Amino acid sequence: MEFSKAILFMKVLLSAREIPFEAMVTKRTGEKKYILKETVRVYGDTKARHLEIKTDPDTRFLMAQEMAPSIAAISADTELIWEVSPNELYAWIYEKYFAEHK
Repeated sequence: MEFSKAILFMKVLLSAREIPFEAMVTKRTGEKKYILKETVRVYGDTKARHLEIKTDPDTRFLMAQEMAPSIAAISADTELIWEVSPNELYAWIYEKYFAEHK
């Protein structure tokens, strides 16, 4: 296998508050995949009518990636495993470092 064609992912243990929204995560002791969300939309009888629920700074949503998705609210301090490519992790570290040191 050529390295350039390989898709590599790393598993990084971080608190939920440090992981970008929309990232694929798992719980520390599990295999089930979730998407980390800031906002959840609940639709009514038409797509035009919906309720948008946004987390506060100390909360995150986990949306299970299953046939019947489930949503759970967790503390932003909960440690999760972020499945991330090396390039995406590098970009995240670079952005975080320069954002904090401007």
